[in-house]
Amino acid sequence: MTTFIVLRHAQSTANERGLLAGQLPGIHLSATGVDESEAIKETLAKVTIDRVISSPLERCLQTIEPLVAAKKMKIATDDRLIEMNYGKWSGKKLSFLSVRPLWRKIQSSPSDVTFPDGESFSNMALRVGSLLEELHRKYPKESLLLVTHGDICKFIATYFLKLPLNDLQKFLVKPASLSIYHQTSEKIAVEVFNSSATKL
Repeated sequence: MTTFIVLRHAQSTANERGLLAGQLPGIHLSATGVDESEAIKETLAKVTIDRVISSPLERCLQTIEPLVAAKKMKIATDDRLIEMNYGKWSGKKLSFLSVRPLWRKIQSSPSDVTFPDGESFSNMALRVGSLLEELHRKYPKESLLLVTHGDICKFIATYFLKLPLNDLQKFLVKPASLSIYHQTSEKIAVEVFNSSATKL
């Protein structure tokens, strides 16, 4: 059985300011996020984790650094866990974006959406799905901690629950929250969904 522990990064400065960060570099944890990363260390200290695989973006690496230091583990990064490329929307205020006509389509039928000069939800689903398939095949008896981003966490939920991509927006995934999925060749079991990783 492969266990996937899926963690969304702690609160970032972009979350704090209401910005859509996407793949922009240089987005770090806020003061609250730093506190959350320390709490995550305590929460997961006694949880069995064989490998840590993270998005390469700073906010994800910062989130998990206290835990891996305590466990004396290494972080592997994989670009397939990076946040979506929001193109021209990157760095914009969510309050501004939420009144754009495209926003309504994102909420109702994301499978039809490609961000201006950015990535499509369908492409994101392909890259993340390929990673999940690869990890289950390579590590059928390991517990894997995946550190990633909001929309990626939402897609992972649809993947394991075998839901269509257009159901992605039915899920709310908060910063510093985690979900736990167990996968065998026969079935998927959801142990935890969107629980606060600072209080599990």
